[in-house]
Amino acid sequence: MPRPDDELAFLLRSDNRTEILAALCEAGPLDRYELESRVDASRRTVTRIVGALTERGYLAERDGGYVATAFGSAIADAYDDYRRTADLADAYRPVLGHLDSDRLPVDPELLRGAELTLASETSPYALLDRVLQLRSSATTIREMAPSVEAKSVAQLAERVGSEPALDVEVILPASAIEEAASHPEYAEAHAATRESDAVELYAYPEPFGFMLGRLGETGALAVGVDGRPHALVESTDPEFLSWIEDRLAEFRREATPVTG
Repeated sequence: MPRPDDELAFLLRSDNRTEILAALCEAGPLDRYELESRVDASRRTVTRIVGALTERGYLAERDGGYVATAFGSAIADAYDDYRRTADLADAYRPVLGHLDSDRLPVDPELLRGAELTLASETSPYALLDRVLQLRSSATTIREMAPSVEAKSVAQLAERVGSEPALDVEVILPASAIEEAASHPEYAEAHAATRESDAVELYAYPEPFGFMLGRLGETGALAVGVDGRPHALVESTDPEFLSWIEDRLAEFRREATPVTG
């Protein structure tokens, strides 16, 4: 007896199989001539596929043509679910393909409708610029970042010195915090942020390769490749924002608070 994954493989081997099955699920019964008009295939091909689907239990012959069986309808629904998820995952492959599912599992459905920004040779800092833009108008910032970047810490230092209503929480790898404290380019700005009452800083014990944040009413998830920004997704969807807040809370529990 074929296994469930054999059924999926069977359908994936031919677009005509899925088209004929879908047509019968939507508008059966249909005879072979009507099926031929609905798919881009010859009569011989339609006849062969209808025979294979019938033999496998997907279709049954009735007066007036063929209909999908309950089994065929169930497999068609499962196939549609798979295709929707696979298409969605593929659309956000630049992000999902560089995340460790053990450390940060992501349901692709959370990204549906999210805006995707990619770094390129002509715009290598497009991601950083976008994050800075989102931060510039946010009074509440919850963020987990893999490193300290000069423009980022300078922006934050300037804002904590001039905006008393600012509320910031940042999780950084412990090694990044140590490096920032002595870095000649931004040690002073880093000190200003960690000493501010508006900023809560947390040291995460291990390095990580992604950025996760809620910047006002926008959620952001970014990944890097070889230490350079690669792809960013952003969304205002409430489920995505809730997922980000939950993940940040998990990582915060594993981190250590850092005071001035």
